[in-house]
Amino acid sequence: MRHDVISMLGAAELHLVERLGLAYVVEEIEKVIHDCDVQNRDNYLKFDRRGRRIQLSVQDREAIWAIYDIYQTQREKFRIDSWEFMRMIASRQLVADKGFPRYNALFVDEVQDLSLTSRRLILNLVHDCRFLLMTDDPAQSIYVYPPRWKDVDAALDFRGRRSFILRRNYRSTKEIYRSIESLRLDSDDDTAIGVPVPQFTGPRPTWMVAPMAKHAEVVANAVRALNKHYPLGNMGVIVRTNDDARRFDRELRDLGIAAAIVNRDKHIDLGSDTVHLITAHSAKGLEFPVAIVPGISDKNYPGAIGDATMDDSSQEAEDAAKRLLYVALSRACRHLVMITDLDMPSRFERELDPDQWEHAL
Repeated sequence: MRHDVISMLGAAELHLVERLGLAYVVEEIEKVIHDCDVQNRDNYLKFDRRGRRIQLSVQDREAIWAIYDIYQTQREKFRIDSWEFMRMIASRQLVADKGFPRYNALFVDEVQDLSLTSRRLILNLVHDCRFLLMTDDPAQSIYVYPPRWKDVDAALDFRGRRSFILRRNYRSTKEIYRSIESLRLDSDDDTAIGVPVPQFTGPRPTWMVAPMAKHAEVVANAVRALNKHYPLGNMGVIVRTNDDARRFDRELRDLGIAAAIVNRDKHIDLGSDTVHLITAHSAKGLEFPVAIVPGISDKNYPGAIGDATMDDSSQEAEDAAKRLLYVALSRACRHLVMITDLDMPSRFERELDPDQWEHAL
């Protein structure tokens, strides 16, 4: 399908793809046109692309919409739908079908990561939005800028008596919060309310440094040391990718550490006798008494995001990676162990204060 779309592009569209990269153009279609349900060319030309650092001219937008038209034709030909497209269609159908069964009440967690279309979808899944309860923590968003509620529905305003703020954090300790606070990227979401204050104290987190090839061994040693105070099931090893999870699973088992990858078939059981392996994306919204985060290098955080000059699209990717690292580290409730790469340290390490950390267990 990719080849078919590229072969149908005109000179202006090809030039745009060469300049911005095909991945960015696809992301513009999915994250802006589909996720925000931009229904026609004229609306797209004037649409507020909130959070997108690259400024697009009218000619750029014309070219992207021309690519989108071709993409739609090929999508129908090959019968390929993205999740963003399916959510958009589901939202439209739900709005149009007033007879579709609605919930009397609905609770939705992790709202900060819902796109505009997803937010519109949940609003239309309940009979009366007065009986819709949502929880939102802008600091835990893995997106740079979540949509504003007023863009979802002009009548929505969650400030004042329609919202309440949980100002106390009973999940993590003051020491963990202080050690990673500098990585936090605040959102300008219209429900942003600051950071709940941690109520508990605990040990300072541990920052360990080793060559990447040794990270599994460092994790194994950390697990053995911490197992004196915490059962294995209390520990989560949070890695960057699914491939990393499989690799650590093999290597930890070879080192005598019982581990299990968290997925649809294997859920978290804090009372189990195995360490939990989970990706940073999957860990969002979860927590562990002990979180061990290996593999922190520039290869993983931020990863491949462009050349050293850092254009605007690369900066978007860097911001997203920084948010993801914050999410990974903030999964710890009582004890945090961070393992960074000796040879390719992450640029985000420069924002951390070593004096807030212990450097050995």
